[in-house]
Amino acid sequence: MPKPPQKAPASQRWEPHFEKMWAIMDLKRVAGTQRVTKSDNKLRASLVPFLNNEALDEIFDDLDALSHPVKLRRYVGDLLKGNDHLLAIKTCSWVVGDWGHIHTGHNSLKNWYDEWEGFQRGKILDFINRIGSDRIASWSKLLSFAYPQFYPVYDARNGSALNCVLKQIGIARRFPRVGTRVRAAKEVFDLMHKHMGQRYDLNYHQYNSLIDYMARSKFDGNILEAELSLFQGSKHILSAFLEMNQGKRSRSSSSYGSSHLARGSFIV
Repeated sequence: MPKPPQKAPASQRWEPHFEKMWAIMDLKRVAGTQRVTKSDNKLRASLVPFLNNEALDEIFDDLDALSHPVKLRRYVGDLLKGNDHLLAIKTCSWVVGDWGHIHTGHNSLKNWYDEWEGFQRGKILDFINRIGSDRIASWSKLLSFAYPQFYPVYDARNGSALNCVLKQIGIARRFPRVGTRVRAAKEVFDLMHKHMGQRYDLNYHQYNSLIDYMARSKFDGNILEAELSLFQGSKHILSAFLEMNQGKRSRSSSSYGSSHLARGSFIV
């Protein structure tokens, strides 16, 4: 029997749509730009139980918007993947709570850590396949700190911004809706949920494959920089989308049917 055709790698399946998406996103590279430092004192103080002053100086004296998060993830990632399991779980709590500003119970963090068996890649893959998009904004932060060049953070700003882009190029599928205190991201999620034809069925694997494709196409293969550049650029993406739809927010859902592309036409 002839062999069935091989599926293209997930990231390649973004190729037919990517340049249209990129034209809308118009992202700028964060490498070589100065990072925001207003939270440094509080964040540094929260890391005192974990890192010595030499490490903290190296992290927080660096004002570059890319090399600072690289150093932060290297030091914190070593704690996550270290042999001290109690310290690793406490570090998980720091990543999600102190750095990510998300309240996640100790039991959930411990259960995830135990399931990953010390951040083993195979166990992580099984976990992602099992959990789907549940608590995605929490556990993706942990994966990014452990392996920043394999797992980008998924958060409300990046997810809602990408949904704006997908809507504008005519793809009626969406990345997961997550809770957020960022007003523009919440407005976009609410607007799409209430009024626009959509399916929130794109998952973390598909988000990861898009960031990977973006990294290889525009950021010299650097997944962390691609993720951070999208985060930085999400503000103008969200603002532009909300401005375009300013007069449509009160219309009935019947005004927003499916996109002009068939819903099943984009499979990643």
